[in-house]
Amino acid sequence: MDDERLFELLIFHKSRSGVELNERELYSLELLQRLQNGERLAEDEFDDLDHLKTRILEDDANKLDAVFDGELIEYISDLKIRVESGECVDEDDKYALELVDRVDKGEDLTDDEMEALKFLHQERKEAVELEDLRQRRDNGLEYNEDLLYELELLDLHKRKEVLSDEQMFELELFEKRRQGEELSLVEVEKLETMKRQREERRLDEEDLQDLRQRKGLGEEIDEDLFYELELFERMR
Repeated sequence: MDDERLFELLIFHKSRSGVELNERELYSLELLQRLQNGERLAEDEFDDLDHLKTRILEDDANKLDAVFDGELIEYISDLKIRVESGECVDEDDKYALELVDRVDKGEDLTDDEMEALKFLHQERKEAVELEDLRQRRDNGLEYNEDLLYELELLDLHKRKEVLSDEQMFELELFEKRRQGEELSLVEVEKLETMKRQREERRLDEEDLQDLRQRKGLGEEIDEDLFYELELFERMR
């Protein structure tokens, strides 16, 4: 997104969220509203708006730099853009925006609120990453299968879906690793074993589906293998 659009979204967001605008921001809002209403600005007013854009974007970036790290600033900017662009946001996004608006008003966040904002940023990052991986898979592009499985498992847990004991164990190790903890050799080997078992189940399911289709078409199939795969399916 270019600076002009970002500047416009920032000013309108501040005016709607109850943040007290300074003199430069109020003048910018006036000029932008006139443009929105179809009015033509004088040449010197266009120059003023260009100068204000530079100053206000720099001031906003410096204010965020004093409180948040680089990744959080990127998340906050994306959040403001999504809201002002009319994109539907959920309750978590609204809470994050509420915290950011308080910073814009000069308030300090508590340690718990800062941790909550970092957590929401991480969740948003994972959601975007998950969607990207799914699109790559669906479009036949190369993607990280292990990461996709991990993020889909995390997503299922967030949505309160029922997970098997095996999935809960994997989830526990995935979250432990995401928090920067080192897995033991036994835990790493267990994850690798469970990964192999998942792959074997996937191949069995593909083979069983193929055998069922061929049987349905009246083709000759390996009945022993068919029976064995159906038995495994019922036992799972």
